[in-house]
Amino acid sequence: MADFDTKRTNDWPLASTESEPPTPEEQYQALISYANSCGLMRRFYDDGIRMSFEHQGVTGNPQLLPEAERHAIMEHFLPEETNIHFTCFHYWLGSLQVVVEGWERLRLSDAEITTLLQHTTNRGLLKRVRHATFHYKPSLRVTNFAQFYQELEVVGPWILQLHEAFGRFFTQHAMRPA
Repeated sequence: MADFDTKRTNDWPLASTESEPPTPEEQYQALISYANSCGLMRRFYDDGIRMSFEHQGVTGNPQLLPEAERHAIMEHFLPEETNIHFTCFHYWLGSLQVVVEGWERLRLSDAEITTLLQHTTNRGLLKRVRHATFHYKPSLRVTNFAQFYQELEVVGPWILQLHEAFGRFFTQHAMRPA
């Protein structure tokens, strides 16, 4: 197991000794930081999938392959590749849920995002994946992943749309909108 540096210092960019609550702009910038981390996890996932398909001789976007062919190729992934994909996928989705929570806490508004967030079933699945990823379970046999993966064909496109909508919003609004 890797050693972790648990020392916290005031020169850490997010550390503060101030007791004042964060300003609205600080809260917004914190949400942008979470959104950037979410984007990074998606990039890790996408790049990992692409590289694994390239190891199997497939070039281009694997998402453009017919589903049956894509799954047949994925059966030949090495176990460590599969573990990396699942880890990046779950961390991406967990961080996307954090962005949703921050969005709601800051009461931001965007027509497309508002419409997407009205899908309560998808939101519940996303939240369960975040909990299953970041909360210890004494057994991996029973997790919140099962229902999510059963619903992946439905929730998958929604996740991509939501992620892209947040990306567009934060790209257009580097500073908190009035």
